[in-house]
Amino acid sequence: MEEKTWFEKLGYKENPFMIKPYAFEDNLQGYKNYIKKINAVLKKGKVVFIEGDYGVGKTATLKQIINEFKGKRKLIYYSANRGDGGVDFDALIKGRAGPIGRLFGIKPKELLLMVDEAQKLTLHDCEKIETLIDDGYFKSVVLVSDDMRKMNMTAGLKRRIGDQIVMLGELLTENHAIKIVKDRLGKESRFISPKVTKLIFEKSGKNPRRMLEYLEDISRYVVEEKGEDKVTEEDVLYVLT
Repeated sequence: MEEKTWFEKLGYKENPFMIKPYAFEDNLQGYKNYIKKINAVLKKGKVVFIEGDYGVGKTATLKQIINEFKGKRKLIYYSANRGDGGVDFDALIKGRAGPIGRLFGIKPKELLLMVDEAQKLTLHDCEKIETLIDDGYFKSVVLVSDDMRKMNMTAGLKRRIGDQIVMLGELLTENHAIKIVKDRLGKESRFISPKVTKLIFEKSGKNPRRMLEYLEDISRYVVEEKGEDKVTEEDVLYVLT
């Protein structure tokens, strides 16, 4: 008979700390109010910069914004890591015109541009974005990167952003981490206490993806190697040291 996995021994059918695509879509703790604010700012016609390391929930945040603005061919999403030759914004705009619009060369206006991996944009790309904003083609722009300092950004685009910068990693708190763990394990679980969760969260650098990876490693050690049914702070320090 095949031996049970650590999570099966705890009564779970699947790994509660599994990382899946959009893993944090339902656990954007601390982000929801900011997403609402971002959407409100974008509807007014602004440029917003979203900054966050890999694993802090950028993909899930972008999906929430896309869900708000999708439809009516008003949204352009582009990942700037597709190449180093610059972005053909005119082609992207024409692609939003629909078959008839493309046939007659119509370029729709009042679009929302969302650029992921924005650190890959060139200065010329940024200048082009400014021109297309001024000409009415882009009503709002979302630039996304792990570090704004890596951007080849024009002074004009930086002025347009102003204080409209959202740093995702700074939005997560210990209480959000505790809720994520409770949602994953079930509110009645005593396997990982809030105190232990806070320690793991701190060790992860407040990165939810890394926190889930740590939670899985620690859980496997406690259940499979120690044969225990509760994680202690000593277990955390042993596994992560």
